[in-house]
Amino acid sequence: LVGFLAGVILAAWLRSVVRGRASDLAADVVASVTAIGAAYLLGWANIAFVLGAGPVAAFASGVVPFVAFDAAKAVGAMAVARVLRAARVVSS
Repeated sequence: LVGFLAGVILAAWLRSVVRGRASDLAADVVASVTAIGAAYLLGWANIAFVLGAGPVAAFASGVVPFVAFDAAKAVGAMAVARVLRAARVVSS
């Protein structure tokens, strides 16, 4: 759990750096994939270390079950962000 929490903190920073001020869909997708990947990477490493699991077992138990749900959350977040940007509720 500690690895994923550290990954989320890193992910928030990476997402803002990667996305920058660009407001196009490609920037959102790249930033989201980068952020999710960072969270997965640190969480995966933590699971492997704490449980003494091999990399494949740690990936299978700590990453794979969450990929579809996290992808759906990212798509939803991008859709909401685009609507809010179009309504000028938030800035790019």
